[in-house]
Amino acid sequence: APADPVDPIAQAPLDGPPPKPVGVAGLELPRELRKKKISGRIVLLVKLSAEGEVVDLRVDSSDLPDFEPFVVGEVRQWRFTPPTRQGEPVEAFARLPIPIHVN
Repeated sequence: APADPVDPIAQAPLDGPPPKPVGVAGLELPRELRKKKISGRIVLLVKLSAEGEVVDLRVDSSDLPDFEPFVVGEVRQWRFTPPTRQGEPVEAFARLPIPIHVN
């Protein structure tokens, strides 16, 4: 039987530093999300181009469903340091934890 197709992006691990957001100071939560004290995190699975642009993303796990649409919308606009493999920029997936604390 033929083997299942494997996503080549997910197949080979990155060997450079993990991609990091560029020029992002953090999330400025809208007022309606700052009304009550809350603490948790949203983990996104982000597909990055070789240039560090967000190609696609989805929520991997979350304990703050009310914050997901805002966080996804913000991160979609971010740029990242390019993911690299053997010194060359490549497309890659990155898991991005976003901690959220409202005091």
